[in-house]
Amino acid sequence: DGLHVSNEYEVVEFKECPLQYWVNYVVFVYAEGEVGNYDGTLAPSLKVNVGPCNNFVAEPVLIGAPDTNAVSFKFTAVKPGRAWILLRNLAAMKNNPTRPEMRSLFQAVGSADCSIRAVLIYPKEENFTLSG
Repeated sequence: DGLHVSNEYEVVEFKECPLQYWVNYVVFVYAEGEVGNYDGTLAPSLKVNVGPCNNFVAEPVLIGAPDTNAVSFKFTAVKPGRAWILLRNLAAMKNNPTRPEMRSLFQAVGSADCSIRAVLIYPKEENFTLSG
């Protein structure tokens, strides 16, 4: 009758693992027979990159033409969370803002209406206007 080998995958789900965002991990799998003679095979390692806790389905794009009083834009996040939004003078920038700088609205231009701090966002199209 021969050896029957299933072409189905074995799904193993680990829960409550203390993984951190922006850290690379490696999964190792060792398989052997039912007798347990230490004569199995170690599979090639599987690299696992735990990326950001949120991301964009649709990155920010302008809604209409900006003017000297306001700029409007929209985006869609992958999942619920919070967003920090600011305007910076491109000519004065040396680098993109860091995460702590975004959260502190470092070097934001304009009045308080020209930046948004920790606004709740959802996995749907979000529209914002910065003015002032």
